Amino acid sequence: MSTDFKGVTTVEECEALDRDVMVKGYRAGYANTPDYTQRDKAYWHGYMNGQVDGGFMPASPEQQELARAYVARWSTLAAI
Repeated sequence: MSTDFKGVTTVEECEALDRDVMVKGYRAGYANTPDYTQRDKAYWHGYMNGQVDGGFMPASPEQQELARAYVARWSTLAAI
């Protein structure tokens, strides 16, 4: 699947996305039913994560980078 969006790689960028739209995309990705009318980065971020969790594709380098960023953030907060 090709979109015009680059993968989300930072916690700040991810948290700025519309969560409701992201969940809609995640559900579509998990079910492998894309809505090609969607042009929102939040939708496609959710969709790609749903594809990974649904077993349809491996995690991209961007998804892996974002996961590491969240782990680093929560590890730092847990140490406080």
